[in-house]
Amino acid sequence: MTGVGSWLAAASTLTVLAGSGAGTATAVGAGIGPMESAPALAGLANLRQEVVFAGTVVNGNRLDLNRFVDERSAEVLREEVRRIWLRRPAPVHSSSRDGWIVLTQVNGSSVETLELRPLGHATQGRWWRLRKGDGGLAEASAWLEAALPAGSQVLDRIAHQDDGRRMTTVVATTFAPAAEASAELVSMLQRSGFTIQARNSPSFVGDGLAFFLARGAEEVAVTVSEHAGRRAMVLHWGRAAP
Repeated sequence: MTGVGSWLAAASTLTVLAGSGAGTATAVGAGIGPMESAPALAGLANLRQEVVFAGTVVNGNRLDLNRFVDERSAEVLREEVRRIWLRRPAPVHSSSRDGWIVLTQVNGSSVETLELRPLGHATQGRWWRLRKGDGGLAEASAWLEAALPAGSQVLDRIAHQDDGRRMTTVVATTFAPAAEASAELVSMLQRSGFTIQARNSPSFVGDGLAFFLARGAEEVAVTVSEHAGRRAMVLHWGRAAP
């Protein structure tokens, strides 16, 4: 189970989105190979799953995430999935977390997890798989990270494709003052050919700073805000997928 903890931590941001209405996402870039041959929860009859993320890159690992609602009880589903997973060589680990029944198993180069909890007379479920390797997508965030002020600490890197757009998000912190960090970020992006765009965005109203830049079909949204004695910087880059 070496490294499993770090994989699960890397997936935490996106599993939260699964419960909040996130849309379908697919893998970015030609370097991503096909999903593993066995479909999610293969062998569990009459289960209708919705794909939330497929091959999304999170901190250098790939995440597949499905969600579902099923009429069977959480206990019945847990035992059916346990029976299926026990056919594989690795042990199945059981736990509970925040009202969820959790099953976890290492399956080859992946960590596979099922989460279940009652929803009225039915069961709400999430299945996700975290796999080593980003399929060559590390470069998708490298140029954004290069624009960060010197000494910044990168906390999260996420890359995915959604509704025909390729997107990368980098979250970092710095001790530099907000105005200084913002000026350095914008200056570095301008050197790469981006220009500042005038845009109103009520979602960014608050104590932080927000900037929008564009370069042809590409856009970058930058926010800088106070966070635990540091400045938190979030860079969202997107462009139409080819």
